[in-house]
Order: sequence, then structure tokens, then C-alpha cells
Amino acid sequence: MVDVRPAGPGDEEFLRDLSAAVLAEQWAPAGLPDAVARPLAEQQVRARDGQYRASFPVSTDHVLLSGGRRVGRCWTAVTGDALHVLDVAVATADRRRGVATAALCVVLAEAQVLGVPVTLSVWADDPAAGRLYAGLGFRPVPGSAGADGRLQLRHDGPVPACTR
Repeated sequence: MVDVRPAGPGDEEFLRDLSAAVLAEQWAPAGLPDAVARPLAEQQVRARDGQYRASFPVSTDHVLLSGGRRVGRCWTAVTGDALHVLDVAVATADRRRGVATAALCVVLAEAQVLGVPVTLSVWADDPAAGRLYAGLGFRPVPGSAGADGRLQLRHDGPVPACTR
């Protein structure tokens, strides 16, 4: 069972550490030593989070809980035309257990109530994320593949049968 709640001030360190750890994992193939990768990832997370807050001042960062433990995040922003997923991250030890799926099911249900599609961007070379999003009914936005390697996805169909 996964619970989703808005993040509070006591979650800031967890959210920062989670995002930095995920980013450092993505950089692991580059061979950066942890003593270099971790501080660099933390700097990137601060910059990215600041950009999200500036670009989406009305957004909600959610903490994902499993068995009462914080295991992930899902940061969303509603604009006039869509509910945007800014970030989904799950702790390494808790992946492949349905945490991200459950969080995205909550997002899809919220978007259905609001009458808007859900949009997000994903690294085109991340097959696990691609399977997750395709399994929930997300489809690539035609012509959205960017030079930065990211692909825009959109979900505006019915909410899939989800369990949390």
C-alpha cells in the first residue's frame, strides 16, 4: 500500500537526499567518484528545484509512503491546460514495488476530476520509465523528442484500473 501526502518542512532533507541519490545513480556510468558525484548532484537538485518553483509557483511536492516510511516523491503542477508531473523519484530499495505506479494513479485521478490531461517528460533512453508510463496509457507527444534526450508524454484517456 502506498500513501501520498503533501510534503512539509520536515521532508526537505529527505526530498533533497532522494533526488541527489537518484541523479548520482544516473551519473554512475560516467565513473565519477561518489565524493564528486554526490556534491555535484546536490548542486544540480538545488538548481532544478529552484527552477521548478520559479516556473511553477503553484505546485505540490508529494511524499510517497510505504508502510509509513518515506520512499519517494511526486511533484506536480496544475496549469490552465494540464497537470504536469515535474518529478517522480523512488528510493532504490523500493523500486519495482508499485510505488511510482500508485503515485501516478493518484495524479491521473486528480487530472480526470480537473478535466485536464497529464503531461511529463522522460529520458528517451530510460526503458524502465518508458514501460511504466506506457503501461499507464501515456503516449509520446508527436515531434516532442528534444535534442536534450527527453521525450514529452501525455495522458488524456481514461484512468487505468489502479490499486494503491
